[in-house]
Amino acid sequence: MPNKWFSAFLGLFFQPLAFVYLSKFKWFFFYIVVNISATLLDYYLTAKIGYFGAAFTVAIACALHAFKTATTLNFPQRHWYNYWWGILFIAVMFLLSTLSIRAFLFEPFRIPSLSMVPTLNVGDHIIVSKWGYGLYGSYGIVLKNTDITKKKKPKRGEVFVLYPPHRSTPFVKRIIGVPGDIVQFSDKQITINGKKVETEKIKKEAASDSFQYYESLGGHNYTVQYIDKNTVEGLEQLQNFTITVPDNAYFVMGDNRNNSADSRLWGPVPAENIVGKVVFVW
Repeated sequence: MPNKWFSAFLGLFFQPLAFVYLSKFKWFFFYIVVNISATLLDYYLTAKIGYFGAAFTVAIACALHAFKTATTLNFPQRHWYNYWWGILFIAVMFLLSTLSIRAFLFEPFRIPSLSMVPTLNVGDHIIVSKWGYGLYGSYGIVLKNTDITKKKKPKRGEVFVLYPPHRSTPFVKRIIGVPGDIVQFSDKQITINGKKVETEKIKKEAASDSFQYYESLGGHNYTVQYIDKNTVEGLEQLQNFTITVPDNAYFVMGDNRNNSADSRLWGPVPAENIVGKVVFVW
């Protein structure tokens, strides 16, 4: 007979694995689907109404389910995954696989600020593609930073997660200038290498001092926002400037142009600080 308390522990913290341990594989797949659904529901509803707790409810239900199943189950033949050490091995392999995916391939982030409005809002979640950009790691730990000459090169108009110079917190910004570009900014107009970025005013937000513009850069069409008064200290002195982007660096800006700390304040971002490109938003 399987250990009912160990089954409940797995059900509480590692729901699908509880039913691998119990050799109930239909329930294993069921709890994978339920866990993903509950997590997505929590993400969505927490942003709307505050903490919801769907995943916690599923964990409690699974623990009770696993406990009850274990009390009535006898193994006619035990396999390696019906022992605690087998489940521990599976958990460690899963953890290493998850960390490897986050470190080298794709990593989720949550938007904490208004700097990319209207493209990204506070509470939005993004998936960042990291492979090829060379800065590999997760949870603040860098595992590998490849040689600059081997890194993929960001393109104008793309949105990236990156580390500003001399800061350890990742930011989300849009690539405006690549190495060698002469970037000029004046009266809500960006000019790159003497050519104006296509810009069109589209609307003023009702009951606010926000104005929105279409921009087209590098084949990417997106909306940026300006307000009558800068909300980031120091930006009022940088509304008219010209800069040449140095080698192995990128000039970046937020889409909320008067409420974004970006390359206008702390200069171009070194190529080794590029984490990855935003490929999915929800």
